[in-house]
Amino acid sequence: MASDQDIKINTLETNYKNMSDKIDNLTQLVKDGFEELRVDIRDNYVRKDSFLPVKAISYGLVGTVMIGFLYAVFNVMNWQ
Repeated sequence: MASDQDIKINTLETNYKNMSDKIDNLTQLVKDGFEELRVDIRDNYVRKDSFLPVKAISYGLVGTVMIGFLYAVFNVMNWQ
């Protein structure tokens, strides 16, 4: 018949094995998550050369609005 200490040792060994398996699964899960994130970043990344036309159009529109605003302010100031 197994002693109390033998039962505790067997329980600890079983718990250690379960924890080891869970850590291995967690390690693989983290690796898979980072790989998925890397693929998402690579697929959704906007390169600088494809962003330049958008940047030029945006800056041009903002500049046009600002010039129009300044023109209106100066006209109002000249009327007074």
